[in-house]
Amino acid sequence: MIKNILNLRGAQKINRTEQESIKGGFGLPSTDDCGCVVVGRFGYQEIIAVSCSSTCPDGSNPIPGLGF
Repeated sequence: MIKNILNLRGAQKINRTEQESIKGGFGLPSTDDCGCVVVGRFGYQEIIAVSCSSTCPDGSNPIPGLGF
């Protein structure tokens, strides 16, 4: 498995400084807006901001506090 990860097409080596500068995750959104968890173009889960009075693309209700 690790060999497959290391041999990804298009992968580039980065130096130690670049590795240390990488930040992950995302900040906590404000509670004023709502959002929906959806599957994005590349198959990853993403949060999209929507109005609290609308519905999510899958028909569910938006989640308060997930807006941007």
